[in-house]
Amino acid sequence: QNLADVSLIQSRNEPFGLVVIEGTACGHPVIATNSGGIPDILNINKQNMEEKSSLYPTPLGILVPPLPTRPEELSDVQKDKLDVFSTQFLFADDKEKSIKNMSEELGLNEEKIYNYMSEYQNTVHGMSKAVKDVLIGEQQFDSEKIAQYTQDTYAQPVIREKILGIFSDAINDYDKKKDSLMK
Repeated sequence: QNLADVSLIQSRNEPFGLVVIEGTACGHPVIATNSGGIPDILNINKQNMEEKSSLYPTPLGILVPPLPTRPEELSDVQKDKLDVFSTQFLFADDKEKSIKNMSEELGLNEEKIYNYMSEYQNTVHGMSKAVKDVLIGEQQFDSEKIAQYTQDTYAQPVIREKILGIFSDAINDYDKKKDSLMK
């Protein structure tokens, strides 16, 4: 990962995003989906991101539209099939036929498949545009600042102190509540 020019994280829901921090620790920008805990890591300026379907450049990388949520009525096996279909759909010559086949195989109506594929394509196009913008220099990042920010924010001693602070606060709160109950 250290040899890469950019890290790509196309996750549906990355709760914390350790892989995002690993990318920034290498000093290169991270291009990732705007979902889960990823924006909390990349959006260091806490900019307002009301519309998740847009690209959001940040000092550490670029947030792209999130991957669509797979329909809940599908089994895990069907969700896996939908993932395979989604990739194949991008390269299909006959998109309508592809949607019809997905609909029949998964037991979903064509409109639902079409909407899903539109969101999926939005994510893929966002990811592609972001990579292109970084590689041709349209979006530029300061590798040293990215690495330094990550070191200052997520290095093991920093995290250890944050965790110890949380535990200390919890113990103090417990002691205060215990004392008030005993009175």
